[in-house]
Amino acid sequence: MIGKEEIGLIVVSLIGIACIFWGVRGILKSKQTLSWLITEGEVVESTVIRSRKTNSVNITYWYSVSGVKYCSSRVYFGSEISFSTNKERQEQMVREYKEYSKVQVYYNPEKPHEAVLETGFHDELSNVIYFGIFFLFISSLFYFHWIEMLVQYFKQ
Repeated sequence: MIGKEEIGLIVVSLIGIACIFWGVRGILKSKQTLSWLITEGEVVESTVIRSRKTNSVNITYWYSVSGVKYCSSRVYFGSEISFSTNKERQEQMVREYKEYSKVQVYYNPEKPHEAVLETGFHDELSNVIYFGIFFLFISSLFYFHWIEMLVQYFKQ
């Protein structure tokens, strides 16, 4: 039977794996943005959303591709991490992407609903991978300790 400790180890391991997967996927996507096509868009909302525990930024923009209008709020892959933790960066983004300003939108030609305002790799994605590795490292220490305890138990 699986106990609370084992469930906790599994959860911590899954969090680590998910962080690594999400970070690697984001890095791959961010590199793809370098070859995306460009269209003009317009920022329709640019605000800092304040709550008791965290602040975040909402930058929403409209753009058109082949006569179809799209809406997105992704500044770059990994931007949602930066926005939730870095107050200076939040204010900078709101200043840079003012409401009703014209912007260059980079969109995926194969999936035009995927778009960003900034292309390329950003450090926040590396931090997610490091966080995932840390979670896996911590859980592996407990796994080894748990296995050692099982071996000692069965030796008796």
